[in-house]
Amino acid sequence: MVEGRDVRDWPLTQLRQRIGVVPQKTELFTGTIADNLRWGNRDATEDLLYAARLAQAAEFIERLPKGLDSPVEREAPIFPADKDSGWPLRAPLSENLGF
Repeated sequence: MVEGRDVRDWPLTQLRQRIGVVPQKTELFTGTIADNLRWGNRDATEDLLYAARLAQAAEFIERLPKGLDSPVEREAPIFPADKDSGWPLRAPLSENLGF
């Protein structure tokens, strides 16, 4: 069921617009936190902190000296705040989810 409707009744393109996938394993890419947030929507701007709040990571990010511009590396250890939230920040910004 998606939005109270059987998934078999949705046209495939509309169903895909309503579904996001967040992998169980956290992956960060080399760049900044903002770069990683934009993975779901390259044009995102003010939505970045909104996505961070949804993932319960905004408070942690705001405490970093460079905030959203803080660098991250692909093989870096998980941020302390990551362990519980899993940092699934890309899905809330996905163009497929309409944000």
